[in-house]
Amino acid sequence: MVHLVHLHRIKGCLRREKEKDISLHALVAENQAALQLAKQREDEIQGQRMRLWLMLGKISAETHLLKEKEESLKEIEVLRTQVDWNQEVTRFAMENLQLKEEIRRLKSFYEGGEREMMNQQIVGLQNKVCQN
Repeated sequence: MVHLVHLHRIKGCLRREKEKDISLHALVAENQAALQLAKQREDEIQGQRMRLWLMLGKISAETHLLKEKEESLKEIEVLRTQVDWNQEVTRFAMENLQLKEEIRRLKSFYEGGEREMMNQQIVGLQNKVCQN
């Protein structure tokens, strides 16, 4: 009878041992599932970080391009102003050259005695008209 009680106790211990093994396996499986979910979440977060980093890089590049465009437009405006100013300066220079040429011709006219000759011719023509 003692053997039977002993066997019954051993059988109970083995059953409890088996239940503990089953519980342990269940906990291990649950732990692995939780670790896998955590890994998936970490991968998702990493992907979102990468997308955010790329978006920020794109925004940064677009911001840089907009600044560059703005600077280029300012430079174009400065160059237009210079071109307008240069055209005006060129026009004034041409006018000055024309005026200098006219002054030279007038000086030549007065200094060459042509004025006096023309006056004499005018007087001669007036005399002829008056005589007729």
